[in-house]
Amino acid sequence: MQKIKLVVDAQKMMQEKGFHFTYAEMYNELVKNNFIDKNGNPTKWALENGLVSQAFTYPNGISQNDIQANLDESDFQEILKRMPKDSFQPNPHDKEDVLIDAHNLVHGIKQALQENAISTVNREKYKRVLKQMEAQL
Repeated sequence: MQKIKLVVDAQKMMQEKGFHFTYAEMYNELVKNNFIDKNGNPTKWALENGLVSQAFTYPNGISQNDIQANLDESDFQEILKRMPKDSFQPNPHDKEDVLIDAHNLVHGIKQALQENAISTVNREKYKRVLKQMEAQL
């Protein structure tokens, strides 16, 4: 079975934050939270909100649009850098789930936008996500 890049990337990101998920656990979390479908493809919602990028496979074997994937990952990492470590907590009701403090995430996005740490390609995506999140808080 070939591993899905989005799952592996999410697993690495969580590991850097001190949370350890098996590949299967991370896959299940991403499906449950509407980031990917059961086939491992990004959902329309996740793509529209700039939370993941679409990977393309070309006939000649080139894997994906590396520039866009690197920008998306780099931009998200810039947001995470601006969030306190205690923004991520294990869910006491579901040991396979991690709770992310929405207020800290909003603050991280705002700070990254203000400091121009998010690429021009993704600024509008993150502004839309920010608007949606602020409307729910």
